Amino acid sequence: MRKLANDLLIEKDEAWEMDIAQKALDALRREVRRPFLRMKQTEGPVSLFDSKFGGIPYLPSPEAVPMGADGMPLRLLAQIDCRQLVSLPDFPHVGLLQFWIGQDSCLGSYDEEGFRVLWHETVDGSVSEQLVRGWLASLPQPEVSYSPILKESGISFTPDSETFLSSEDVFFEPAFISKFNELSEVMPIENMDDLFEETRYMIYDALDKCPWTKVGGYSYISDEIRERKDNQTVLLFEFHPKPQDLYMQEYFCKPDYLRLMDVDDNMWLHYQNEEVFWGECSFFCTPEELKRRDFSKVICNSSFRKPHRIVDSDEESFFNYALPIIDSEFPF
Repeated sequence: MRKLANDLLIEKDEAWEMDIAQKALDALRREVRRPFLRMKQTEGPVSLFDSKFGGIPYLPSPEAVPMGADGMPLRLLAQIDCRQLVSLPDFPHVGLLQFWIGQDSCLGSYDEEGFRVLWHETVDGSVSEQLVRGWLASLPQPEVSYSPILKESGISFTPDSETFLSSEDVFFEPAFISKFNELSEVMPIENMDDLFEETRYMIYDALDKCPWTKVGGYSYISDEIRERKDNQTVLLFEFHPKPQDLYMQEYFCKPDYLRLMDVDDNMWLHYQNEEVFWGECSFFCTPEELKRRDFSKVICNSSFRKPHRIVDSDEESFFNYALPIIDSEFPF
């Protein structure tokens, strides 16, 4: 029962509520959709200046290497040739955009200096990979280096249909509640728990469920570590190294293999009786910062965790969520 503005008491009707919720979802799809570029690993040689996951980054000078609070250099997570971002309004369309993370067992997740976004507006073609390797080799390195990247690989970009807010996006619930109340008029809700359970199931089932490694669009990672401000709405880059089918199975998978991203069969990782590590992270900024090309205030939310041993069940293996793959040596 809910008391209406006209003091009449009526019983909330589940079918009516379901209809209003569906209309609210349809309206949001029309109003808040965004373009994004799906990213996939590619095989073959990768140059210093190409878009890539991991490997040797382009650097204009040795001083350009970002450092963590522990005095250790960060490592490259992804480098993007901005000429491949022309389909995304407001993103840079020249230069190289780089995303860096820490080398500790949480990959910088809990360190305010453990991540960085760099934009090199101009690229010096005379800089060689050998030169950059020398700069990196001169820096201190941790005894053990962690990374979610097995090896350097290229990136292909696929423009996708515009994506919708996911249930994990911090802005979804306020947007949905506002639209629902606008359409319902007589029965406003204050939070999602005010809805029938079946209505909530319908809403979450209707939302996109496949997280992609991507540029642009909306995030599929909850703000577990750093709470975004209201204007930090631009998703610069989201990294999802776990497979899509694994996400749909709530982190269960076949007992013999775990796939790293959406790549060819030779990139499958054998993990039985071993420790498996990976993670996921998102980088955000404000629309104004993006237009100014100011990446100094970017925040990173991630679910990278310290390693845990796989626990085997009778039929399947279950492993802890979002753990980074380990590299024994820094690949310089």
